[in-house]
Amino acid sequence: TLNLAAGQLITGNVDNTGATANRGTLVFLGNTSSATGTIGATNPLAMVSFNGAGAINVPNNARSAVFNVGNAAANVTAGQLITGNVKYTAAGTFNANAGINGAVITTTSNTGRLKLVGTVTGGIGGVSLFLQAVEFNAGASRLIGTAYVQNCTVKSAAATVQIGQFFGNINFDAAGTITIYGITGNIDFKNNAGLLSLTGTGISGNVDSTSGSNGTLQFTGTSNALVVGTIGPTNPLAEVKFSGTTPVAIPTARANQFTIENAGANVKASGLLTGNVVYNTSGIVSANAGITGNANFAGNSGTLNLAAGKTITGTVDNTGTTANKGTLNITGGTVTGAVGSTNPLNTVTFNAGTSSLGSTARASNFTVNSATAAVTATGLLTGAVDFTASGTLTAGGGITGNVNFAGK
Repeated sequence: TLNLAAGQLITGNVDNTGATANRGTLVFLGNTSSATGTIGATNPLAMVSFNGAGAINVPNNARSAVFNVGNAAANVTAGQLITGNVKYTAAGTFNANAGINGAVITTTSNTGRLKLVGTVTGGIGGVSLFLQAVEFNAGASRLIGTAYVQNCTVKSAAATVQIGQFFGNINFDAAGTITIYGITGNIDFKNNAGLLSLTGTGISGNVDSTSGSNGTLQFTGTSNALVVGTIGPTNPLAEVKFSGTTPVAIPTARANQFTIENAGANVKASGLLTGNVVYNTSGIVSANAGITGNANFAGNSGTLNLAAGKTITGTVDNTGTTANKGTLNITGGTVTGAVGSTNPLNTVTFNAGTSSLGSTARASNFTVNSATAAVTATGLLTGAVDFTASGTLTAGGGITGNVNFAGK
C-alpha cells in the first residue's frame, strides 16, 4: 500500500510489473494530490482509493481492479481512460473525462456522482443500489450496460448520449441529445430544446417540460413502443415525432406538434392529443380519445382514425400542392372545423355510429360504410358521396358532387 499525502505528487508511473495482476494499493489522502504518470501500465493495481477531501487528479491512463471513492468531499478528475470498476463507498464525485472500461457501483443507494464524457462499458448501480447522479458534459457519451441512476442530467447542448436500458429520471439542463432504448422513470426537458430519441420498447413515466414548453420526443424504433404516463402534463412539448416503422402507443399527450415522419408509423393514442397533427409522409394515427388541434395531411397519403364518441376540435386539411391526399375515418365521432379547406382529402369514411361534420368538407369521396352510420354534415359537402352500406347521411349544407347508393 502506498499512501500519498494531501498536496503531494507522484511524478512518474505507479505500476505492477509482476506476473500477477490486481496487486498493490494506491491511496490518495487529501486535496490537490496527483499521480502524473500512468497507473497500472503493465498490470492493473488491486485498488486506487480516493480517501481525502478536495480535488484529486489522475491525468493519464489508469488500470486497477477498483477505483474507490471513499470520501464524500472527494472530487476526482480522470483525464484519460479508466480501466476497472469505479466504486462509491462515500458520496463523492468522479469526473471521467475519457470514459470507464468497467462498471460503476455504489455500496449505499442514492450515493455517488459521476460526471461523464466517454463510454461506460459496464452497468451502473443496481436494482436496490441506485447511483445518485450521472451528468453528461459536452461531447459523446455512452452507457452500454443497464443503468440504475436516481437522476441523469444533460449539462451541455453539445452532449450527445447513447443509453441502453435505464432506470431513473432524466433531466435536461441544456439542449443536448439522448438516444435511449427504454426508460423506467420520468423525463423533464425543463424548457430546454433537448431531444430524446426512443429506439426501443418504451417509457414508463411522464415526459414533461416543467419550466416552459420545449423539448422533442422522437420515436425511431423498429419494435413496438409504449409510453405509460403522460406527455406534457405541466407544459406541452415542442414536438413529438414518429420516425419509426412499428406501432407506438401513447397516452394523453400535449405538444405544439405531433409529426408523422415515417410511412410505416402507426400511432395509437389512448388519451387526448392536444396540439396539431402533421403528416410529413404517409402513416397512421388512431385518435382514440380525440384531438384538440388541427390535422394536416400536407399532400401525403396518411390515415387519421377517429374513435367512437370522440372529437377533433379543429380542422382536418391538406395544405400540400397535391389534391386528394389523406384519409379520414370517423367511427361515430365529430369534427368541429372544416375538412379539406385548402385542398380536398382523398376519402372521408363514416363507419358505425353517429358522426358529424361541423363545417364545410371537401374530399374526392365521402363513403357511408356501415348500416348503422348516422351522419350529419352541417356545411356543404364537395365531392362524390358513395353508400357502401345502408346508412344515413343528412346533408345540412348540400352536396356539390354525385351521389351513388350502389344498390344499398
